[in-house]
Amino acid sequence: MKRELIAGFVISILAMVVIACAFCFPRTSFPADASVAIQFETNGTLEQHTLRADEAREIVAILNACREHPENYSCGFSDKSAILINGVKLYLAWDACGIVKDSSSGRFFSISKEDKHRIADIFAEYGGVVRW
Repeated sequence: MKRELIAGFVISILAMVVIACAFCFPRTSFPADASVAIQFETNGTLEQHTLRADEAREIVAILNACREHPENYSCGFSDKSAILINGVKLYLAWDACGIVKDSSSGRFFSISKEDKHRIADIFAEYGGVVRW
């Protein structure tokens, strides 16, 4: 009986830690109907393109699924690969670290490999290259 009480206590503590950690690393929260543009450099010229509504919704959904990271990253970030959502500029990392940086708050968010590829595909549709 004592073992069962201890096991129940340990399981309860672990469950509380898992639930608390879900709130430790917040997600982005852009509105689904946000205005979304991409920005990239081509032949020395900075281009900006407003995305179609379906692409904008997809980008917002991808970014709203990202979790914040408390660390500061030394990845390369630049205007040469950025997403603008309702005027908020998000820089895409230039290396393999899979990080997005919110330029207004300085916060960092991780992005999955699949989502990185999808964002790169959308940039490519407009003639842009994401170097990650």
